[in-house]
Amino acid sequence: MYRFLFVFVLSTLFVSVDVFSADIKLTKREDSSAYSIGFNVGKSILNQLQHDSLPFNIKYVLTGIEDGLLQKKPAISEDKVQQFVAELQQQLTQKRQKEQERREKELQKQSEDNLKKAKEFLEENKKKEDINVTQSGLQYKVLKLGTGKHPKATSMVKVHYKGTLLDGTVFDESYSRGNQPAEFALDKVIRGFQEGLMLMAEGSKFILYIPPDIGYGNRPLGKIPPNSLLIFEVELFEVKDQ
Repeated sequence: MYRFLFVFVLSTLFVSVDVFSADIKLTKREDSSAYSIGFNVGKSILNQLQHDSLPFNIKYVLTGIEDGLLQKKPAISEDKVQQFVAELQQQLTQKRQKEQERREKELQKQSEDNLKKAKEFLEENKKKEDINVTQSGLQYKVLKLGTGKHPKATSMVKVHYKGTLLDGTVFDESYSRGNQPAEFALDKVIRGFQEGLMLMAEGSKFILYIPPDIGYGNRPLGKIPPNSLLIFEVELFEVKDQ
């Protein structure tokens, strides 16, 4: 928060004292520019106050800024001003540390729960007759077997795919992009996806069940929580060797 107040003081040095009046007239381009700077900085201060859940009366914030800019005698001593600012900074630091610790514990629990769910699912899934299991633990189901060439680890491939989590959440897919297949190099994707594509021939359609250790592991990524099992439905259209 304090850095926003500092930026505000610097930027408003270019603004006429009249900006504190509610009835200003912006007839010059430089006045409009100055007002725009002040407006954006004001929004930044408000956003920071709201982000830190500080129930401050904006009237007093603005009065303090005005008194400081116009070098008025402060309503409390400057020693007290610095004391309150230091106390506030300390409180915010402690609050953010606690929030960070809370998030880390939450992610750790989520990671452990997801890993357990992934193992349980894979253990049951591999019992099905149409499920194949590789040495890495990757599981896959053949929906359609093509007759074209297989990609190598460094091949460029053209595919359609849909990635979902165990609860059915779609975290990524290519079908909504104007029905245009995605193209990428296999050495740029996660290990489980790379391995699964290398098992496919052009014209194939598989479902891949990727364990966390050959997926994104315990790293949360966008819609993907830590240690998530990833399920991909993939169609391989073309292989372009590098």
